[in-house]
Amino acid sequence: MDDFKAVRSSLDISRSLKYYLSMCDHEKYGDGEKIVPALNDTLQGRGGRTVVDLLAEVDAVCRGWKDYDEDRSMLRQYIQDFQHQKSLLSHGYTKISDAQYSYKMHNGRKVIDQQLYDQAAKDGFPAGFFRDSFFHRVTLYCLPDGQYCSNSVFDLCTFAVCRINGYVDFSHCSFYGGEFHSCALDNVNFGEATIAHTRFYDSSLKNVSFQMAHMKSCSMTDCTLERLDFLCATLDDCAFTRTAACDIRNLRSAAITKGAATLEELWHHREAVLTVLKPQFLEQLKRPAKKQAGRR
Repeated sequence: MDDFKAVRSSLDISRSLKYYLSMCDHEKYGDGEKIVPALNDTLQGRGGRTVVDLLAEVDAVCRGWKDYDEDRSMLRQYIQDFQHQKSLLSHGYTKISDAQYSYKMHNGRKVIDQQLYDQAAKDGFPAGFFRDSFFHRVTLYCLPDGQYCSNSVFDLCTFAVCRINGYVDFSHCSFYGGEFHSCALDNVNFGEATIAHTRFYDSSLKNVSFQMAHMKSCSMTDCTLERLDFLCATLDDCAFTRTAACDIRNLRSAAITKGAATLEELWHHREAVLTVLKPQFLEQLKRPAKKQAGRR
C-alpha cells in the first residue's frame, strides 16, 4: 500500500546537508548562498548531478568523521523518505471512508488539527472533510483528487510533497502564512481565494486558476507554471524567482501592486513580475517620467 506521510522539504534537507558538509570541510562548503541551492537542485533532479552522486560525495567528504556517522545515516533516511513521497505524486490517493468524526467548531467551520488529519488520512477521508473546515498548523501530504474544499481556512499550514489534482476547488478559501513545497498542482481552482504570506517552492502549477483571487506577499521560487489564469486577480507584493512560466492568461486584467511603494519602486516591481510571467508585456509598461525641476 502507498505510504503517504509528511516529509521534510528538499530545501530543509539541503540546509542540513550544507551544515553537515561544512563541519567536515568549511572551506569548500561554507558558502550557504551557493551550496544550499545547488544541493536542492540535485535533490529535485535539476542539473547533471544525481542523488547517488551527492550521497557518494557526502561519504567521501565526511568518511573520516566517525562522530557524525549517525547524522549521515539520518540525512540519508530524510532523503529516501523525500524521494519516496515524491514518487507518489503520480499516484492518486484512493482511500474512501464513511467514518464519522466529532468536530470542534470555529466560526461555523469544522476544526481540523494534525492528529485528526493523520487519522483521516489513515482511515480514508470522509465526504465533506475538506469543505467548510478550519485547518491550523496542519501538514497536508495527501489529498484525494477532485476534492471540494471551498470556504475553508488553512492557517499556517504546509502542503508537503502533495498531489493536488483533478479539479480541486479552493474557491473562497483563505490561506495564511503557509507553504506548498514539492507539490504537483494540476487543474486547481483558487478563484476568489485570499492567499497571504504563502510560499510556493519546488512545485509545478498547471491549469491553475487564480481568477479574482487576492494574493498578498506571496512568493513562487523554483517553480514551473503553465496555463495559469489571473483574471481580475490582485498580486500585491508578490515575487517570482527562478521560476519558468508559459501560457499565463489574463494577466492584463490583474492588479500588480506593491503596498505603499513609490511610482519608481512599483515600476521596478511590475517589471520583475512581468519578466517572469509575461515578458512580452514589458514593452507596454511605461516607466514613470521623472519630474523636471522648474526654472529658478
